[in-house]
Order: sequence, then C-alpha cells, then structure tokens
Amino acid sequence: RSRQTQFVTRWFARVHGSVAATLVRTVQDYRTTEEPLRWFDAVAQTNADLDSLWEISAQLPTETLRLRDRSVKVSELIVKRVREESVVDTNHPRLAAALRGLAARLRDVGRREEALKRAQEAVEVCRKFAATEPSDLAGSLLSLGAMLNDLGRREEAFASGQEAAHIYRELALSRPDPFRARLAMSL
Repeated sequence: RSRQTQFVTRWFARVHGSVAATLVRTVQDYRTTEEPLRWFDAVAQTNADLDSLWEISAQLPTETLRLRDRSVKVSELIVKRVREESVVDTNHPRLAAALRGLAARLRDVGRREEALKRAQEAVEVCRKFAATEPSDLAGSLLSLGAMLNDLGRREEAFASGQEAAHIYRELALSRPDPFRARLAMSL
C-alpha cells in the first residue's frame, strides 16, 4: 500500500462522511490516474463494517460511470452484512432498504433481471411486517414497479404502483403531512 492509501484509510476511520465525500469527488475528478480508485478500494476493504459501508454508499452518486461497479459491490456488501448481523424478523427495515439500494445500483449498470430479484425480495421482506411498517412496503412496491417497467412488464408494474398508492392513501388519511407527497408521487 502506498503512503497516500494508508493516510486516506486512517482518515476515513476517524471522520467517515467527509472523507468518503471527498474521496468520491477525487475519483470522479481525477480520471487520468487510477490512484484514487485504489484509495477507494482500500477504504471499502478496510472499513467493511455496516455503518462504514452505509456511509460510503450514501456518498456515491446515483448515476456514476467511474464508480458504478464499485457502487454495486458496496451495496452487495451492505446486504450481506445486514443478513449476517441479525435475523430478518428484527432488522427488516434495514434489509429492505439495503435490497432496494442494491436493486437500484444493479439497475444502473444494466443488470435488470438481478435488480428485479432484489426488488422482489425487498417486497417479500416488507410484506411480513406490513402491519407495523406499511410505508416500507409501499416504497418497496414502487421500486419493484420501476424494475418491472424497465423490463417491459407494464401490467405488473401498474399493479405494483396501484398497491403502493393504496397504502399511501390509507397512511395519508391518518397522517397527512408525511404521506401526502408520497401518495402524489405514487399516482
């Protein structure tokens, strides 16, 4: 490892968010050299705990050419760590969020069938806990609808969107402030 790699890795361990943001910008800005990519890889490998991975993932842009394969790897690691750290019954919101994030990253790199599988899995996880977390189910259904639409499965996508809208409509009746905008977006 180079001295710069060691330096960046040590600083990420201390500061996390701002170092991850700067690292992502550096990778994108300095395309003529591979050194920032090596720094990114070292940080992700050295700090593979769940909180660090979430922080790294949060700094990755949704549409990135230079980091798109790495964004999939980080998202896959997050799903793996969430599965390892707890059973689905106690950590379902994190697992569903991780699966939705992975589905979006897979979709961005053109791996649509895999994205669909992860989106379907997120919906399955959320259905088990729909009584206590209905908004998670609605969000997962919207994600699934987008994946189905990408694959040309319009009727299934529409049904998924309709189910999400129904859930948001029910939630907006009892709590209009947080759910009215989500209902509007789902229609």
